[in-house]
Amino acid sequence: MIPIPVRVAFLRKIHLFQDLAEEDLTRIADEKILDEKSYKAGEQIFTQGSQGDRFFLIFIGKVRVAMEHNGQQIELAILVAGDYFGDSILFTEKRHSAGVTAIGDTTLLSLSYSNIEALSRQFQKVRANYQILFESRRLAAHLPLEWLQVDEVVYFVARKHYIWLIKTLTMPIFILLVSIPLIVWSVLAHSWLVVVLSMIPFFAMIVWGIWEAIDWSNSYYIVTNERVISLKKVIGVYVSRQEALLSAVLSVDAEADTTGRILDYGNIIVRTFVSKIEFTHVAHLNRTEQLIKEHWIRSKHGDEKNVPREHYGGYMDSFELITELKQQLSELPYQDSAKLDALRRRAEMIIRNLFGLTSKYLDDLNHISFYPMVIPSTEASDVRSWKSGCDELWNLFNTMEEELRLFQHTSKQDSGTILKQVSNQIFIVHGHDEEMKQYVARIITRLELDPIILHEKPNQGRTIIEKITDYSNVSFAVILLSPDDIARKRNDSPDVVKSRARQNVVLELGYFLGKLGRNRVIALYREDANFEMPSDYSGVLFVPFDSAGRWQFDLVKELKASGFDVDANKLI
Repeated sequence: MIPIPVRVAFLRKIHLFQDLAEEDLTRIADEKILDEKSYKAGEQIFTQGSQGDRFFLIFIGKVRVAMEHNGQQIELAILVAGDYFGDSILFTEKRHSAGVTAIGDTTLLSLSYSNIEALSRQFQKVRANYQILFESRRLAAHLPLEWLQVDEVVYFVARKHYIWLIKTLTMPIFILLVSIPLIVWSVLAHSWLVVVLSMIPFFAMIVWGIWEAIDWSNSYYIVTNERVISLKKVIGVYVSRQEALLSAVLSVDAEADTTGRILDYGNIIVRTFVSKIEFTHVAHLNRTEQLIKEHWIRSKHGDEKNVPREHYGGYMDSFELITELKQQLSELPYQDSAKLDALRRRAEMIIRNLFGLTSKYLDDLNHISFYPMVIPSTEASDVRSWKSGCDELWNLFNTMEEELRLFQHTSKQDSGTILKQVSNQIFIVHGHDEEMKQYVARIITRLELDPIILHEKPNQGRTIIEKITDYSNVSFAVILLSPDDIARKRNDSPDVVKSRARQNVVLELGYFLGKLGRNRVIALYREDANFEMPSDYSGVLFVPFDSAGRWQFDLVKELKASGFDVDANKLI
């Protein structure tokens, strides 16, 4: 039986229950209300056409949703831990339109519909969350989504708030109302020319109003398990789809004016590294923001969501983690770069925690290539490269598994748990640019990390090299390349000089590359027309220290890739 605290923690992560107090969640988590049941691989949870009376939450495992049509089984979705199902008949009182089957060992928590109705009556926030869910299901059912990928699940669909439709119709309705008395007067006065002239704006306003209503009804905001999408259709003109991968999202923000705060609508801005997507005038502003953030956070750990760390209060065994990596690799679709990236990131996280930050497995992982080195490539070379990459990665996982079995390499907590934490200290290597150093340190502090600046630490009789060695036990280094020195080649004219970083900065850049690996070092350089970049450092990420501040988001991106739990919202 899953302990109550674990159930409460699970419910809190699901947007349907996020607004509830701890004591309310504890009451819902009681086994008399929240039923628990486990299923084996292939076991049917319910069949298509059966009468439903429960709402299911996936605590552990996966399920397949499929329906029979014209004698064929059509797979609709694969749902994973944190997803829910059985809600389609919650409001419609119909039978299940599809069947659901467990994939592997699966544990479900469920609420009866009577309990859901009681919760909706008792908690207004829960009722509002279910209304959002119902509206999303209703819109998705009538929206052609032929562009959805395999295993992509729609979680949220919305239009602009009704108040926005009313605003856009205000002007045509006003002109329409003004023109009606004029038309009536013209008819009574037998002024047929005025009647004709009055009818023109009358019908023009009708067309305008119909156009605005159609335009409002054809604008959708969609969130899936992979993307955030703004979809706009203009009849007979175009279909516009602006989208961003959830894994590329930097921040999710909500903003509203006074009217929006009163009527609960506003704009949600989803920022990525290269663009932003706006959900304008969307209803249930704060709850919609929470829902998007929930799936954004889940996407960041999307490679982990099928393998919950905590299971009945314990932790996963190291061998299970590697087994799951091999399972992900075996299910990796051909040339699916998004899922490959997720697998790489999860493998890197597990290697860091099981084998340490300097493990050779990290270098091996980074050197595995899945794509041809020669461009343009042939289809045959694409297939060979992909297969070769998969084989190399499979061998890497086998070697990791063998090392654990032979040498019990990993230090364990309590009952074989995952171990080390990423240090929150960031070493800053700097030159003489005081403004650059202080600005970067302030940004790192704002991200709730600890900047290490060597000259601010006590000497205690140590040499510079000894201090660097003592304080370099960090998980990430930021190298500041500022144009502090000038130099030229021996045979160049004295007029041909270039600015460059100080020699100690270049030396420490090499030191941290050797100690941490190039994936844990970022070099920021002050843009200067004659600045000479350090040579022979291919593979190092050099980022311009630009006045617009784009370097801050590059830093956040690299920190996240290195396992730091940082929030780009803190930069704003």
